[in-house]
Amino acid sequence: MANDKYPTKVTAAIGLRLREARKNKFRKSYIFARIMQVEPATVTNWEKGRVAFTADSLYELAKFLDVSPAWLLTGEGEMERRKGNKEIN
Repeated sequence: MANDKYPTKVTAAIGLRLREARKNKFRKSYIFARIMQVEPATVTNWEKGRVAFTADSLYELAKFLDVSPAWLLTGEGEMERRKGNKEIN
């Protein structure tokens, strides 16, 4: 994940969806940070859209948070990933 100084509309929108997904699984961002083995500030930067995500990092975050990678990227479709879908499991 490359760090950008200012969020774009896309990274800001992804950050908002990431925050929503994280809050569904972990109320506190510092707990999520600890599990992900990153600094709490890193989670803040992700959620504020200050990070340009790679496809691989978005996929891994979506998988970890049990959300659809497509939803995390675009906001379209179901938030929760479908169980049994071999493409996203």
